[in-house]
Amino acid sequence: MTVPQAKAAADKLLADPEADHGGRGFVLVGIAIIMVVVLVILGAYLYMMQNNQDNGTSSPSTEYLPIAFTTQDGWDLHGDIYNGTAGKPYMILVHGMNEDRKAYRTFAHELHQSGFGILSYDSRGFGDSKVKNGTIIEAIPDAEIQKGTLDVKAAVDALEQRGLTNNGVILVGASIGADVVAIYAVNDSRIIDIVLLSPGDNYHGFYPGSAISKYTGGILFVAYTGDTTAFAFCSQYYNSSTKAKVTNFFHKDGLFHGTGALTQADMRSKIEAWIISPS
Repeated sequence: MTVPQAKAAADKLLADPEADHGGRGFVLVGIAIIMVVVLVILGAYLYMMQNNQDNGTSSPSTEYLPIAFTTQDGWDLHGDIYNGTAGKPYMILVHGMNEDRKAYRTFAHELHQSGFGILSYDSRGFGDSKVKNGTIIEAIPDAEIQKGTLDVKAAVDALEQRGLTNNGVILVGASIGADVVAIYAVNDSRIIDIVLLSPGDNYHGFYPGSAISKYTGGILFVAYTGDTTAFAFCSQYYNSSTKAKVTNFFHKDGLFHGTGALTQADMRSKIEAWIISPS
């Protein structure tokens, strides 16, 4: 019996429940047939979805697992971890103000497709990371934001504890996250490259210029000309970062800030290409 035939039989029974259509047994058989058809269709759908995942066409939401770790000053941080290919460095993604790790989802998905392992977390006071020493904190003051380098350290340590830092770590930061990344990287030899999306100076008490001038790993600056403060900062430190092993500055006309640059496919692809092969 086909699906339309099964539906027609069921409709006929429901339209005249008083009539004799072969007795109660016939009714039960009809219901059973409909249930079998529904189960077959559901099974076929689930099988198709499983095949899609096995063929590498799964959505970004199926690629990562939850991860939690605690900073040395008591913040419980929550994030996503994407398993990488052996031999490649891991990346840590640090978002900007009033954001969380979801701002990096498309970017993380695309780089994960290239084999990179990734840890993307919610910084202290944002997203799912609002508990410090057992207390929920809804409004985070600048004094706490300025300790964001401890979040990065906890993230790098979490990777190291899992044996995932042997090929080095790449840090990507957006807006204030770029400032945090730059200040942290200069003091941790595990960091091999940094990507700074719209960094600035004197933002919530961060002054990353001195650290950038001393950093010896690879640096990629990213800014749009319409984001005048970030563009001026990147221009200045791109020209003075003589100690970095590889330095580049991607800029374009427009007004996108921080992770906003990653909403632009052309800029996103350039950044991803640099991470895959810095030049």
